[in-house]
Amino acid sequence: LKSVPAVTGLGSPGQGGFGSADGSGANAPTIHGLGASASNSTLILIDGHRLPLTGINHTVGDPNLVPSIAVERVEVLPDGASSIYGSDAVAGVINFITLRRYDGIKVQGQVGFADNYRTYSGSALWGTSWDSGSVLVAYSHSSRSRLPGDSRSFAVADHRAQGGTNFASFQCGPATFQPAGSSNIYVHPYNGAPLSNNQNNAMCDSAQNTDLLPREQRDSVFARVEQGFGDRLSAVADIAYSSRRNNQHTTRGGVNATVFGPGSGKGGQINPFFVVPDGTTATSGTVRFNGDELLGPGAYTDSGARTFMANLDLGYEFSDRLNLTIGGTLGSDDSRQQLVGRLCSSCVYLALNGTTNGSGNLTTPSVPGTSTVVLNLPLDASNALDVFRPQGGNLTSAAVRAMLTDSTQTATAHQTIVDGRIKLDGSLFDLPGGALRFAVGGEFIRYTLHQDITRPNNTGPATTGSSTLNLDYDRNVQSAYAELLIPVVGPEMGVPMVERFDVNLSGRYDHYSDFGSTTNPKVAVDWTIVHGLKLRGNYAESFVAPALTSIGSGGGITGESGYSQFGQGIINI
Repeated sequence: LKSVPAVTGLGSPGQGGFGSADGSGANAPTIHGLGASASNSTLILIDGHRLPLTGINHTVGDPNLVPSIAVERVEVLPDGASSIYGSDAVAGVINFITLRRYDGIKVQGQVGFADNYRTYSGSALWGTSWDSGSVLVAYSHSSRSRLPGDSRSFAVADHRAQGGTNFASFQCGPATFQPAGSSNIYVHPYNGAPLSNNQNNAMCDSAQNTDLLPREQRDSVFARVEQGFGDRLSAVADIAYSSRRNNQHTTRGGVNATVFGPGSGKGGQINPFFVVPDGTTATSGTVRFNGDELLGPGAYTDSGARTFMANLDLGYEFSDRLNLTIGGTLGSDDSRQQLVGRLCSSCVYLALNGTTNGSGNLTTPSVPGTSTVVLNLPLDASNALDVFRPQGGNLTSAAVRAMLTDSTQTATAHQTIVDGRIKLDGSLFDLPGGALRFAVGGEFIRYTLHQDITRPNNTGPATTGSSTLNLDYDRNVQSAYAELLIPVVGPEMGVPMVERFDVNLSGRYDHYSDFGSTTNPKVAVDWTIVHGLKLRGNYAESFVAPALTSIGSGGGITGESGYSQFGQGIINI
């Protein structure tokens, strides 16, 4: 697909959530760069039928469900196809065609090497056929190593040596300190000149603690059975299963907060470890803290998905000119993402200034929209965070260190698809330019998505204060379509400058259970002047249906809403 100019998104690695921007690690190719995450403007098909959608917050089709050894070819229609396939084909269609028959055994493997990176993959295919049918089974396994962030020079923050900018931050370990009322920023042990408050002098880069690419393992299985019953009836059944697992090292993260010292008049909010640089008399200041040095490595994101699909198509030939196809697809996907070991921001604030907010305000609610205020007072050596001394002499207690990473966030999603379809196609009669072909059909699709999201609610450690969000989405789509191919001029007619001239008329009606109906027509012409030279043109109308998660469940709340963690179902664990 990388050789097809219209297909974008494949310059990104197919590893982790880079292809679709979904945290579960799905990878979906797109046409013309339209959609890719929420709008689903490129329709992904396998052997002409839809596949289960995947993702935690997004609903995208990941064709890696099928082992590549079982794929015969890929057909790309880089043109609006809503008049046949519906709103999810505004940008076009990518159809992965699997092998129909195979006799024998085929095994292949691949090993890839790069600096600090390795890939391994292996696959096997077995098949046999007989006069009236065939069966084949394919399996693939791939393993890709993680790619550390500091192993590539372009990933580091400071690019001044190349004439660029330093994108590093002032969030350091143990921390940087800016005295109140001053623009100077100091780095412990405070025995040097202060950093100016300028980004080009920023010095802290967490690239060494973050993977550019996660470790990934994927297993996929595909099986197909094809059987004919007499001269007219045939059946094709296939099943597919895929499991993907990703694990990515991440930075502990950082925060900015106000810290109070002796003389500030803040009583129990005074941090017992407060230290100021020589020559300054500040009694408070801004601390910019990153947890990587104090807590060491250990933060990671674990994600993945399990996808299953079963499909059955029955075909009946009434005659050489008329065919009936009835088919159905059932599928499900379970996607997940878990963030472990990152800084619990409210925990850091509680241990720095005794409140759950960075400013140290004693009356700011811990949970927006409520009057709840969580405090950790008075601060002393047992419950405070020392951000002033490096790891070797840091005075933070073991209990506080454990609290700082009590921040686990979990998101899971269960999606299903039920797709029933019927199509009657063939040729009506012959014109001078060829056979007049037609297709009419109908389709019923039901999508469901259930999300469970658990994350800290800004009252401290996740184990004592988390919120859970449970959302259910569903959509039914009823559709009917018709297409007519009119061969106006054919090669046998001998018309000068017109080897072939075809007109294509099509239209589709869709009724969505959640927001209404749409009708999309299309008129297209193909003019082959001479062999190898063709002009194409069309007029089409399209409609992009809102993604399932864009509409939301329960007053517009979605899994990505900034306020959703406080909107429904708060549970203090």
